[in-house]
Amino acid sequence: MQSDGRLDGAKKAIISQINSMFESNGKRKLGIVAFDETLEIIGDGVEKPHIVNDHQTLNNYEQLFDIGVRQGEERMRNPISETKESLLVKAASLYTKGSTALGPAVLVSVAMASKGSPGS
Repeated sequence: MQSDGRLDGAKKAIISQINSMFESNGKRKLGIVAFDETLEIIGDGVEKPHIVNDHQTLNNYEQLFDIGVRQGEERMRNPISETKESLLVKAASLYTKGSTALGPAVLVSVAMASKGSPGS
C-alpha cells in the first residue's frame, strides 16, 4: 500500500472517530498529535499548533512527557461539542513527508490524555 493510501485510510479513521465521539459524548475532549520527523501538537485545533523538532528532545522521555502534560493543559481545554469542526479541518489537512517519530508522538499523546477526565 502506498503511503498516500495509508494516510487516506488514517484520515478516514480519524474523521470517523471525531464524529463518533461527538455523537456519543459532546463533553469529551479530543486532541490530535501529528508526526513526521517532528511532532505537531494540534490539540483540540483551537490554538496554534506546538511544534517539537529538536532531536535531543524527541529522544528524551522525561521532556516529552512534560511537554505532553503541558500541551494537554494548554491545547485540550474545549469539549468536542465546541471543536468538532476545527478538528475535522485539521484531520483532513494532514499530509506526509519524511520519516516518522511514532514513539515520541505516542508518548506525548498519552501524556496529554492523562490531563483529561476518564473517557476523554
